[in-house]
Amino acid sequence: MMAQASYLSVWKDGCHPDTRVGVRHRLTTHLSNHLNPLVVLQSSPGMGKTAIAKSIAAEYDQQKRLGASFFFDKAGAKRSTDSAKLFVSTLACQLAEHHPRYRNALFKLLHNDSQLLSRSGQDQLKRLIIDPMNAI
Repeated sequence: MMAQASYLSVWKDGCHPDTRVGVRHRLTTHLSNHLNPLVVLQSSPGMGKTAIAKSIAAEYDQQKRLGASFFFDKAGAKRSTDSAKLFVSTLACQLAEHHPRYRNALFKLLHNDSQLLSRSGQDQLKRLIIDPMNAI
């Protein structure tokens, strides 16, 4: 199961090219280090988190560097973006779309454990994302 939560489904705009340049640069520099594969943006409402994240996701997608994206939305019940319930499975589906070796590893896991998607989020993260990525 997958939420409609990728950066492409976000109705808000990304940053104007001349805004938040310093923040975007710091984040992309951080992400360029292979030891930092993830960033969580946290601040008060209206501070531009979505615009920044959408801009970086679009840039990385154009460069074929984006593995997956998930944009939470408190009002997104219809798209399943209002909770973490489909977070891991959504990331797994997006990764499988772009990475054939990961997709094959994921299919094997799901074939061997039909209850995997009903496990805890932490167990799903380990079994659906971390373990298959370490195996390829």
